[in-house]
Amino acid sequence: MEFTTPYNRENFLRFLRVDFLPEDFEQSELLLTPSTKTTYTDKVVKLGVCSSLDLVVYEIRHKGKDDPRVGIRAKDGHIHRPKILLELTYIHKALDSSKNNIIKPHIFLNEAKLTAIALSIRLGMLDEKLKNSGGGKILVLDDLLVSLDMSNRDVVLDIILKKSADFQLLILTHDRAFYNIAKLRISNITNGESWVFKEMYNKQHYETDIPVPIIIDPTSYINSAEKYLKLFDYPACANYLRKECERVLCNLLPKNLCIIITDEDGSKPLPLEKLINNFKALCQHMSLDFKPYEKLIEHKNILLNPLSHDNIMSPIYKQELLSVFKILNELNYLKKTIIANVDNNEFVAIHVADSEGIDWEYRLVVQESLFAITDDKGGKYFNNPLVNFLWRQNSTVGEILKKSLKFRNGISNIEHTLKLPQHSIDINNCCYNIQNMLIQDLLTRDL
Repeated sequence: MEFTTPYNRENFLRFLRVDFLPEDFEQSELLLTPSTKTTYTDKVVKLGVCSSLDLVVYEIRHKGKDDPRVGIRAKDGHIHRPKILLELTYIHKALDSSKNNIIKPHIFLNEAKLTAIALSIRLGMLDEKLKNSGGGKILVLDDLLVSLDMSNRDVVLDIILKKSADFQLLILTHDRAFYNIAKLRISNITNGESWVFKEMYNKQHYETDIPVPIIIDPTSYINSAEKYLKLFDYPACANYLRKECERVLCNLLPKNLCIIITDEDGSKPLPLEKLINNFKALCQHMSLDFKPYEKLIEHKNILLNPLSHDNIMSPIYKQELLSVFKILNELNYLKKTIIANVDNNEFVAIHVADSEGIDWEYRLVVQESLFAITDDKGGKYFNNPLVNFLWRQNSTVGEILKKSLKFRNGISNIEHTLKLPQHSIDINNCCYNIQNMLIQDLLTRDL
């Protein structure tokens, strides 16, 4: 239909019947009387009904001097911000459906919820917006996640990073904790390839005293610590060793053991002393030898407060720093591999033969992330998360299980049920992740 020509009812109805609406469109020209008197509406005619779309078509005669197909605001000489009208409903089994409409969302919802809604709209627009194949595709995100708690930040960060396949991403933040988490996540996914990390600070100009930006191209924490050690700036060296220690421990620990959540402050990173204690407990839990890292507990004071040492220029202080270097070198040999991520609701399949040689498959979903840590000698150590065993089957029969228990206890139950010797199931060679990759191959690939 040509929209640049004057309106004609017959042409419009022909367009609806032939080109636009389904075949069940029923034409009916019925003059209606508006229940409310308006300034610009002169006459209303019902033109037809399309039942499959639950659609009614009206013709409204407009008695203004302007073209009714062009909004009056378009010619008033002012710029009007576009609006997206939303209806919010609070659904709860104890709440009557007649009372679940949220009349004033900006008052009812907290800042985190409002931010989540705004992000949902913005990210949804990226998927629907017409893209110019010949133009640049740049997505700039300036502290969009600052109002979200850590769990929602993780989800949104994963969504944003997936956009890197279609957009050049510029992520800006003044939140140091989020910067470190995002940098670590990006490094784990891409090894940092195709990404550039910059840190921007301000300082007073030496002549005008006006604040000016300075941009730092950050090297690794360990390289910075080595630089300051050579310059005999031991407090600065200790500070970067602390940052490196926090980075390594947060990489090895589950997320819930790296943060603390309070009503006042929301989520924030745990202090170094807590991280060390949590890592010690994790080693005991996974039967991983903690002895090479025990001196971290002794040296934590110089890392937490470099200026508290009696004599920061003494050889003893330097030896303590060198000892921390050695421990961090040992920690960096450890490699953590996520086998099944609870954030993505991932499953694990176990293929094993019973005492009679019949092959069985067990399917389970993790309720806590399942991961392994590989040391420099090739030893593999698995955590013991809570999992939900869904079902098992062989070539002829199947059985619903729906049992929630610890991973190792589940493996022991399988050995007992299939009449296998205790500890005979080798997780490396019988478990598969969601991509159907054998755990042994997954751990070898990530070395």
